[in-house]
Amino acid sequence: MNKVGVVLFDGCWGSQLMTILDFMTIYQRLANNRVLINSVDYQLYALNQIGVTLANGMRVETQPLTETTTHELLVLVGIEYGHLQQVLNSKQLQNSVLATVLRQSKRVLTLSTASFLIAELTLWPTHPLVTHWQFEGIFRQRYPHYSLKSEVEFVDNGQLCSATGISGALYCLSQYLLRFGQKNLVERCLTIMSKSLDSTEHLWLSESFAYKQHAYTQILAIQHFIDRHYPDNLCLAFLANKFHLSESTLKRHFKLATTLSISDYYQLIRIARMKYLLVNTTLTIEQICQEIGYADSRFARRLFVKMTGQSAKAFRQNLNNQL
Repeated sequence: MNKVGVVLFDGCWGSQLMTILDFMTIYQRLANNRVLINSVDYQLYALNQIGVTLANGMRVETQPLTETTTHELLVLVGIEYGHLQQVLNSKQLQNSVLATVLRQSKRVLTLSTASFLIAELTLWPTHPLVTHWQFEGIFRQRYPHYSLKSEVEFVDNGQLCSATGISGALYCLSQYLLRFGQKNLVERCLTIMSKSLDSTEHLWLSESFAYKQHAYTQILAIQHFIDRHYPDNLCLAFLANKFHLSESTLKRHFKLATTLSISDYYQLIRIARMKYLLVNTTLTIEQICQEIGYADSRFARRLFVKMTGQSAKAFRQNLNNQL
């Protein structure tokens, strides 16, 4: 049994916590159905007290953190800003074992405003973080020596990961679960979450997160443009002209930043959207191909098989059978 540790404070966002727990519970149920040995569970922690009150008023039981607490993955849930200010202005962080526990964890994920805790404890000062967009200015003013990234939902620094919201958190959890080798199981979990939660509206874009870990702001802007305009006929000449670059410079910098060609990234986004529509709509495959910008559905079908290893029809049937 592999346990994920979840650290909570009074005022943590209940919706974030419940979504994370739902995701792990769904994975556990599917793993049990397959009688898999590598299942996953979770343990809730607080600094000292046994139990915390979430921002929605719900009371949840926790165990106190100790110096011997170790997990493969430790998640810090975001905190409502009023409660976060109380935590930051008190001495409870500095007087706790949280910094020790974070340092000895193999992987740490901060969600939303929980990135403030990392900076307050002066941990990983050279690693970029992300936080909720409403509090970016406050973060930069309070922690000017930390690098805060904008316009991305997830940052992966190896031991430390940071997500602005639920989509990034579920992506991080899915990458953790993939280490057990059950890709189809993880995909089914993500599919179930995308069908049931409004807060995961952009979860289908999570396949692009790994290619947005660079520091090229102009390339990132181009990626976001492709994310929004994937149905359009985007060519190299158009993108180069729009972003005031030569075609050769754009090709070289895009490949250097993302490891993908522009064409490969473009197709990655279209196929990711195709997966989402196959499961979340009743559109025919022909209609979906047109919806995402492919005039030639035969090309789209062949590309889907090449990128996923199965036909669009089989993908839809296999995932819907598990929902």
